[in-house]
Amino acid sequence: MVDAAAVNAIVKEVEKYRSRLEELEKQKNLIEVELPLVKGNLEALTKSLEILQGKKVETKEQKSPLSLIPPVSTKDLRYLLRKDSLTDIAYSILKENGNPLSVTELFNRVKQKRSGIGKSSFASGVYRLLKLGRVFKKYDGKIWLLEWKDRSGI
Repeated sequence: MVDAAAVNAIVKEVEKYRSRLEELEKQKNLIEVELPLVKGNLEALTKSLEILQGKKVETKEQKSPLSLIPPVSTKDLRYLLRKDSLTDIAYSILKENGNPLSVTELFNRVKQKRSGIGKSSFASGVYRLLKLGRVFKKYDGKIWLLEWKDRSGI
């Protein structure tokens, strides 16, 4: 006969390790996405520092590591935005709405959540991310979330 206490102890250990494995896989996915971004920022800041210190900096033709988002296994790109920023609010509005909006419509909805903002500062934040190919994209005159690429046909 099998010892029930031993079986229960093993079942608990299996659950503990399964849970830890899931946690580690989530961390791994986040690291795989953030690593190129951190490396790119470090390289850019190092070059800026060298320029400011008057050192000769060799320039080489290369794409910015931020020009494209690295492949992500998650469908939620919100972690790329500073929490409670205007672009973070815009992301949440688009996510809740489920449909693309024009910049003006999106600005008006963001303004309802945070008053006292200027349209130019809001638009520049969104367009900066559009230009870098991060989080947002523009298609058919409206702002989309990159995670909607399967819906837009692009």
